[in-house]
Amino acid sequence: MSYKRKSLQELNLNDDFLFGKVMNDISIVHEFLEYLLNMEIKEIEMVNTQEVISPQYGSRGVRLDVYVKDVYNNKYNIEIQNTDRGNIPTRMRFYQSAMDVQSLDKSEDYSNLGNDYIIFICPFDLFHKGYSRYDFEYICELNSLNLKLNDGIHKIVLNANGENKNVDKNISDFLNYLCSSNQETANNSCDFVQKIHRKVLEIKSNKELEVEFLSVQEKFYENFKDGKKEGREEGHDEFYKIMKYLKSGKSEEEILKIMGDDCKSVIEKAKTLL
Repeated sequence: MSYKRKSLQELNLNDDFLFGKVMNDISIVHEFLEYLLNMEIKEIEMVNTQEVISPQYGSRGVRLDVYVKDVYNNKYNIEIQNTDRGNIPTRMRFYQSAMDVQSLDKSEDYSNLGNDYIIFICPFDLFHKGYSRYDFEYICELNSLNLKLNDGIHKIVLNANGENKNVDKNISDFLNYLCSSNQETANNSCDFVQKIHRKVLEIKSNKELEVEFLSVQEKFYENFKDGKKEGREEGHDEFYKIMKYLKSGKSEEEILKIMGDDCKSVIEKAKTLL
């Protein structure tokens, strides 16, 4: 498996670096959330892009792409996800729980948690049903009751390649622009996407950000070569462990017994780097 370096000018919005810089604009995040959730959201504040939450010492931390809160303590996490690692549902579960633990003080009542919105934006259809948007809440398994748990947790997965455009025009145009972030796409899009495109052009013309991106990419490449990680989406502990096992001489069968059968494709990718 090879790794191709890119220039800042080549990036689309679905690239982690460009997405983070664009979504550092609170007005863009605000508009995106209001269009997506179809509701007015007042006075949101950026907790941080690339925010790291460590629920407790020694536990696994969470790095959030975009994390904002409003005045009612509702929390919004927006993630860009370029590859299907088979763990998005459980990642959503972990992200949401980490956000709640971090936001509630020891003496506070649970009712102060507010609502959580976990939003994953993907250039692929995670559920293979053809829709642009999938919404999840907890409901009673006795379907005849039509009963919701109403715990305030909302999970949304967006599919940039959905054939069934069950989203409004602003979000539909946003998803079209995600992987083709060029002038032509922007010209055929709504005002919201044109605003995003102006931000993209501003970022790409910024020499300091170009240097920052080159530095980030060089570090990425070195880690990729060393097998420490395969980028943000393909470089979690699993990949690093598999690289270590392969370098130590363990066979594919031995690694599968240790790591589980679902990591076979990761092993194949790791083998190409040795």
